[in-house]
Formats: sequence, C-alpha cells, structure tokens
Amino acid sequence: MRGPFVQQARPDFSGKWRLVPEGGAATAPALVAPPDLTITQTADTLTTIEPTGGRTVTMVYKLDGSESRQTVNRADIVTKAAWDGDALVTTVTGPSANWKDTWRLKGTRLTIQTSMPGRELASQRAYDKI
Repeated sequence: MRGPFVQQARPDFSGKWRLVPEGGAATAPALVAPPDLTITQTADTLTTIEPTGGRTVTMVYKLDGSESRQTVNRADIVTKAAWDGDALVTTVTGPSANWKDTWRLKGTRLTIQTSMPGRELASQRAYDKI
C-alpha cells in the first residue's frame, strides 16, 4: 500500500540569470553580451524583467492559473501560467503574440523552451544564475 501523497516543492525561479551561449558552454566567447533576465517570484506571481531592443520588457504571470492583462511595448497581451509537475508553463497571447514557454530548473541552470501554436519550430534557451 502506498503512503500519503506528498506534493513536490515547486521551483523558485527568482534571481538574475545570464543567457548561456548556444552549445551550452557558459565560458564560450560571445560577440555581443546577451541581456540578463531578472525574475522575481512570490507565492502568487512570477515577474520577468528583460532588456530587449533598447527597452526593458516586464511580464507578469499569475501562478494561480488565471489570466493577467497587461500592456507590453504598446501592445495589449494576456499572460497565463500553470504548473505541470515541477515545470511552469506560461502562455502569452495578443494581436501580435502567441507563444508558450515551458520553464524548468535543474540546479543553477534554467531552461525555457518556447513553442508557437501552428508552427513546428521550437527554441530552447538556457540561463545560468549569476
């Protein structure tokens, strides 16, 4: 007979993260230094701050699975997040946005796999905590 169900602790993605160059070697030379990703996580929300294209983009996800409406770069978007075991699955939808990210944490390495509905291409980024 099995014992009582024990819920696995969910990862905390909080911190400052540096993009690992393609190939996975954190020490590989880069022509342009990639922007750092800053994440703040509370029991209720995950907030990401990332410099991109001369601007700073802030995205907020509610961790209870509900939608969050926000404006990013003058575009109205809807974000949503849900836990799938120890992975966090986030979605972003809007007039010019439609993607899903799957976040996983292994030690001090964060991976984010991005897919877009209707497209076979997917990408994966890896970050090391700094």
